[in-house]
Formats: sequence, structure tokens, C-alpha cells
Amino acid sequence: MLSASQRHGFLFRSRLIYLLATVLVAQMVLLVNPTQAASTSPDLATASYVPDPGGVRFFKDTGHNVTGLFLQNYYDTGGLATNGLALTEEFKDKDGLTIQVFERAIFELHQPSQTADNPQPQPYIEHKLLGSLLTAGRDFGKVENGVTNAETTFFPQTGHTLSHGFLAYWQNNGGLPAFGYPLSEEFQEKNPDDGQTYTVQYFERARFEYHPEHAGTPYEVQLGLLGRQYAATQDYDSALFAPVKSLLLGSQESVAVPSLMYHHIRDLTQPLNSDLNNYSVTPAAFVEQLNWLQANGYHTVTISQITDYLKYGVPLPSKPVNLRFDDGWANQLFAANEMKKRGMTATFFVITQASTYPYMTHEQVKQLDLDGFEVASHTRNHPFLTKATAEFDWNQISGSKADLEKLLGHPVRSFAYPYGDHNAAIDAMVQRAGYDSGEGIEANAYWRTNRLFNEPAISVSNVRTLNTFIARVKYGL
Repeated sequence: MLSASQRHGFLFRSRLIYLLATVLVAQMVLLVNPTQAASTSPDLATASYVPDPGGVRFFKDTGHNVTGLFLQNYYDTGGLATNGLALTEEFKDKDGLTIQVFERAIFELHQPSQTADNPQPQPYIEHKLLGSLLTAGRDFGKVENGVTNAETTFFPQTGHTLSHGFLAYWQNNGGLPAFGYPLSEEFQEKNPDDGQTYTVQYFERARFEYHPEHAGTPYEVQLGLLGRQYAATQDYDSALFAPVKSLLLGSQESVAVPSLMYHHIRDLTQPLNSDLNNYSVTPAAFVEQLNWLQANGYHTVTISQITDYLKYGVPLPSKPVNLRFDDGWANQLFAANEMKKRGMTATFFVITQASTYPYMTHEQVKQLDLDGFEVASHTRNHPFLTKATAEFDWNQISGSKADLEKLLGHPVRSFAYPYGDHNAAIDAMVQRAGYDSGEGIEANAYWRTNRLFNEPAISVSNVRTLNTFIARVKYGL
């Protein structure tokens, strides 16, 4: 149970967060087309789904689509925070109901019967009573002589109260239609998904969890993964949970995105014919290039974003351009800071076992990731892969992926071949290691679905004038 002081602070923060969120959303709605209002919801931060033109939302993390009434209900009942990711497409259950399973909920499509009073009944969505089903047989008791006041509401329908932070969340995120009546009071329970013990409360359609580690944020109250838990108790065909093709995926087989390849960002203090200067752009020239890209309407994207367009149909912004930085040199941090100032992004290919000056340290690489840049693999030691054994190459390719994923705590999706040295066997090895794409140094701007492991790059490492840079961006010259 939460103490009185915890309850007071919890209630205050919940109401303050809701007030601030309401003001922020109201301001944002004034800036966007009404049809895009859903894009102002906090779940945008996950970047786990495709925006939904034409009434489709595709979750690339799980490989499933949500459409029609199911999609409308998804938004109406709180989006990702309330419902979680889609785990299946729509399908008919053993009772003949069309349903769709989400992490935190299961939607049911109901079609009322035609009557004299309702000659044209409209279908509607209900959430399955997952809280009731998963707690069947448990005795939560009842509150005798419950009271309702400013901080507590008593529900005689089930004989339980709802108070403070949980009450604020219930009221602000859908109330009775989304969650149903409370089935219990607050109590301590171990979460079956992460093994941690939280203060929880069960409802007909949900389980609220209090997460003190997120105190003062919108994630202070979270919902249990009851949709996932309930589905595990049913005899649903496992094929229903397998990823499917995005309904947004059209016939795109290629896309033109210049991938501008940099190495060093440094002053040219050595003769211009030195090897190092042939791979260097001065800080002043780099700033000039960023300013030109912004002034001419270009939008930076990561390599993973390009891959997501080709594989899943995830829309790209207008005039997309990728900035690619190879090897993980410490002087590239100047570029990262300049891009941060402008709200730009890029992909940094790092050599995972080169982590002391003049290379970036592991902490600096981790900070790039935290700042929103894509950190990707450039092997462990930057060898010529076609000149080595398969065992050696596998260690370089899969080992560098494991190194980065241990450092960053999430999947690493892109790989760049050192020196652009690769062949069909190396390409297949990169794919087998679990990467989504492999980047070479072929000088053009066209990315294609039939060669995801031999994608292009346009070197700008030795560009000396802005006009040359512009020609590389526009024409790959």
C-alpha cells in the first residue's frame, strides 16, 4: 500500500502531469492538421510503428497491422500506453467473434442484432474482460461501508475503492469503458513479465502497476501485459502471431537517398596529398554543408529509416539525405554536436575494439546513441573481409554486433563493409548475423530491396568546395 505521504505526492504529480500534457497537446493540435492529431500522443517517442495514412497502422516491432474500427478504438482508448503493440491481425476466436490481440488488451468486434428500435445497428469494439478472466477464483474481499470523497471513489458495483494516483490515471485515460470497475484494492504483487514486485490494482479489463522508478513521469502508472498473458492461456494458432507484411507496403523497390560518407572532421594541417587529408573535411566546410542542406529543404535520416521504407513502407520525409560517418574517429564528435544544434540525425559506423583516442571511447559512442543518432557496426578491427577465413569474418561481423548491443542495450541493425570489401558470401554472413542491411561504397544514391546487403554511398570525405558537395548530393558526382 502507498503511504499517506506517497499517495499525496503521487496524486499531485499525476494531476500536474495530466494538466501539462493537456496544455501541450492543445497547443500542438493548433499546429497540425486535425487528421494528424493522433500523432501528438506520447507513444510517438517509441518510433515503433508506421504512421497511418488511409486508416492503417503497422507495428514493425511485432509485424502486425491495425485498421478500421480496431484502429479507431486503439486511439480512442489511449494508444500504446493503454493497449501496447499489436500481436496479431484480426481473426475469429472459437466463439465466432472477430478479435485482435494486443500486449495489454484484446479487442472484440460486436455486431448488435437488428431490432425495430434499431433498424441499422452499428458495430462496436469492446475490450475483453481480461482482469476478470485472469483473476477468476481469487478472493480480493470487499470494502465495507466504502466512502467517496475528493481523493477516493467507492464503487458499490464491485465493493472496491479507487484512490489517489490510480484514481487520477483511471479518470484521465478512459475510465469505465477502457478499464472497467476495480476488482481489488491496492496490494503488492510480483509482475510475471519482469519478476519485480509492484503496488498493483486489478480492474475488469486491466491491471494498474505503480512504478516508483518512473515517479514524476507519464510512466509512473503502467498497465500489465494482460493481453499477452491471456493469449498464452488459450489455444490460439501460433501462426497468428507470426509477422506479416505491412498493408502500407506498396510497390517500392528502390528509393533515391544520397548517403554522404565522411571519415575525419579536422583541419588540414598536413599536405593535401596525404592519405589523412584525402579522408578529411574541415569543420568550417562541414558547417557550411549542413547549412546548405537545411536551407535547401533536405531532411536527414538514418540508414535504418531507409531500410524501414524499403522493407515495411515506413514513409520517409521529403528530400531525405543520410549522413554516414565511418570508423568512429573522435573528431566526428564535432559533427555530432553541429547536427544536434540543427535537429539532424546520422549513422555512425564504429569499430568496436578501437575505443581509445584517436577513436571515440565507449562512453562517447553510448552518448551518440542516447542523443538519437544511429550507432552501427564497422567490424571489430576493420579488416579486409574477403582476404580472411570464414571463422575470422564471422567473429568480426557477429562479434561487433554483440559488442555494440551489450554497450547500447538494444539491437544494432546496420553494417558497413571495411574498405567496401565484400562479396556474396560476406553479404550472406551479414544477413545471417541479424543485420537488416549492409552498406558498401558504390557511388550512387539508389537503394534497392533486391540488394539490401550491398547498398550505396557517396564519398564526401575529400570535398573541398561547396559546389562539389552540392553536385555530390544532387547527382552523386
